[in-house]
Amino acid sequence: MLSKIALFSMTTMSLWQTGCNASSPLAAPTLTLDADHPTAVLVRAEFPDPACTLEWSAGGVQPSGANVVPKIEDDALVATLLGLPTDTEVRVALSCPKEVSADAIITTAALDDDVPAITVTTAASGIAESFFLHEWFQEGPSGFLTIEDLEGRVVWWESQGTRTATHAHVDPETHAVYAVERGYNEPDGLVVAPMTGPASRWMVPGAHHDSLALGGGRYLLAVTVDKDVDGELVAGDDLVVLDTADGSTTVVWDSFDQLVMERNTGWDFRRYNGAADWTHLNGLNRDPDTGKIYASLYWDRSIVQIDPLTWQTDWVLGGSQSKFSVDVPFGPQHSPVHIGDDLWLFDNGSDSAAGSRLARYTLDEDAWTATQSWTWKEDPPAMDIVLGSVDPHDDALIASWGDSGTIRIFDLQSKVIGEYDLGDRNQVGHTSLLESLQ
Repeated sequence: MLSKIALFSMTTMSLWQTGCNASSPLAAPTLTLDADHPTAVLVRAEFPDPACTLEWSAGGVQPSGANVVPKIEDDALVATLLGLPTDTEVRVALSCPKEVSADAIITTAALDDDVPAITVTTAASGIAESFFLHEWFQEGPSGFLTIEDLEGRVVWWESQGTRTATHAHVDPETHAVYAVERGYNEPDGLVVAPMTGPASRWMVPGAHHDSLALGGGRYLLAVTVDKDVDGELVAGDDLVVLDTADGSTTVVWDSFDQLVMERNTGWDFRRYNGAADWTHLNGLNRDPDTGKIYASLYWDRSIVQIDPLTWQTDWVLGGSQSKFSVDVPFGPQHSPVHIGDDLWLFDNGSDSAAGSRLARYTLDEDAWTATQSWTWKEDPPAMDIVLGSVDPHDDALIASWGDSGTIRIFDLQSKVIGEYDLGDRNQVGHTSLLESLQ
């Protein structure tokens, strides 16, 4: 079924009241694939009447969640069709009040050979979100950022070459995918990959795990910092703001200044240079209502709340310095998400028999209590030592198990309504649900 797309508002009508020959055959649009992300179809149409619309289909239908981004450019209408699967025939026609053009036809690109195919155990349906974003990587290293629809079909990907990422997100301001990248013999830094066009990269030595879009082209990154403490080399973390306008970086939070350093399990897992792995900051999140920043400290088994106005630590939840009484201890952990009075996390755990779990804690900052209000784990339990994520929405929750390469979508009754598998050879990082790509 063809979908009609209004081209522009009445306020732009005068721009198009030009000398077009109404008797000439209506020209079909011109279609091309974006050179960097060749499942995006670029449309250009010349038209004689501001009442004209585009009619289009992909694979005979309009895919759920597929987007069009129309605008006026160089006296023509241009549009970008996003969210289309690979190897899909796309038809676009220009429909005017008295005439419809012939279809322009193009087929989206095939998937790169080295991008792993997802095995779909169950395809989720009946939710507002249409896509999910994640990264996958193998030892080597080799990595990709990918977006799939709920059928498990790839609709966008960005090759990272020999670099890898663990936490990919979509910037709500620019709709670009961003992530911290690391690689062998390559500088650490931030990648920002738009839905169309080439990716941009900025070097930030020591950057690792996660980043957070702050708006205006500014990103918060975790950066490893080594310090000599009483004759012992200890690895902590700074939070650094990268301004992509000029590449400048500013340290805004320093774990050595903000926290009391205490020995933990990280002293048994020293870094390549022999430094004790103290904080191992592995997740960042911002509350959508308050703007407060949340950081996960893996070896400390804690979550810290940070005020982005003063960049001071408000409190610590979990670990040896917890301000809260926690009824069910957690950690080590990944992926803190704070919404309202709830804090969600992926609890990796340290007991292989108990396994890893998803958990939600309800926080009371008057009584300083953290009460487990929901949890879920695999049956039989399985331990996920590295990675793992949780991303709650109003109608669903998506979570990833990094070691096994498994992604699950849950409904509000904790029922698994979608399950996807990348295979044992592939690890999957942070996974999030997306309603659209624009």
